[in-house]
Amino acid sequence: DPRLARRAAQLAFESGDMVKSVDAFRQWQEIEPASPLAGRMLASILLRGGKPDEAQPELAKLLETEKANPGTGFMQVFQLVAPYPDKPAALKLMRDLAQPYPQVAEAHWSVAQLAQQAGDNPLALSEVQQARSLRPEWDMAASLEAQLLQKNEPQQALEVLRRYLSNYPDAREIRLQYARALLEQKQYQQSRTEFQRLAKDNPDSPD
Repeated sequence: DPRLARRAAQLAFESGDMVKSVDAFRQWQEIEPASPLAGRMLASILLRGGKPDEAQPELAKLLETEKANPGTGFMQVFQLVAPYPDKPAALKLMRDLAQPYPQVAEAHWSVAQLAQQAGDNPLALSEVQQARSLRPEWDMAASLEAQLLQKNEPQQALEVLRRYLSNYPDAREIRLQYARALLEQKQYQQSRTEFQRLAKDNPDSPD
């Protein structure tokens, strides 16, 4: 009975015993192989227990179940992998998972985020630029590219945001990032103009 297997897995998880939890979630998976929750929880427990190699096939299965919408699958997997404390190991795991999905922007974005966390900015920049080439309208990718450029190439970061806004002028979060970046570069008049536009377009916003 899938309901009994699920309940047993929940109880094992609440007990804090990792070995019992892994066994219980594997049993639940065997009884209800189509349940994405069982796979997600099993991967989460394995990551929490410091076993990314064992979590990898479970995460790959999750991506398989989202084949019709792989972008959603990668955003879910990223949320599971991102908190992992060993950042180089998290990056390796995500690169391995992303490798079969070269045409999925969210796969590149996830690798870029974890590369940034692991201190590999050249890889992060390369990956986020691939994400942007696949989904030029995606504000999260534009924002990350600008963040990565901000420290060493601030004028290029401004240009990324400016170009994005010329194509998507209603992107409020990007305009806010642009206004703040202008301020940081002491371009006060332009920054004021952007903040005034934000205030006019969003009169109820605390930002």
